[in-house]
Amino acid sequence: MDFIMQLPKTNNRHTALLVVVDKLSKMMHLIPTTVQVSGKETARLYVNHALVQAFADKMQQALLDAKKALETAQQRQKSFLLATDDMLL
Repeated sequence: MDFIMQLPKTNNRHTALLVVVDKLSKMMHLIPTTVQVSGKETARLYVNHALVQAFADKMQQALLDAKKALETAQQRQKSFLLATDDMLL
C-alpha cells in the first residue's frame, strides 16, 4: 500500500491515489483520494474498495457459472432430442 500524491485535481477534487497491490490475486487497485486523507479515511477507502471489488468478482463468477450450466443443459437437451429422433426412425 502506498500513495501517489500531488496529482492534478480531478473533477471530483481528488489529488492523490491510494495504490494497493494484492499479491494473492496479482491485482493492483488504484483508489482516488486527496492529499489530506487521514489514517481512518485510508482504512475506510481500502475496506470499501476491497468489498466492492470482491463482490463484483464473485457476481461475475456466478454469472459465468450460470451461463456454463445453461449451455450444458441446452447441449444435453439437444443430444436427448437427437437420440429420441433416431429411436423413432
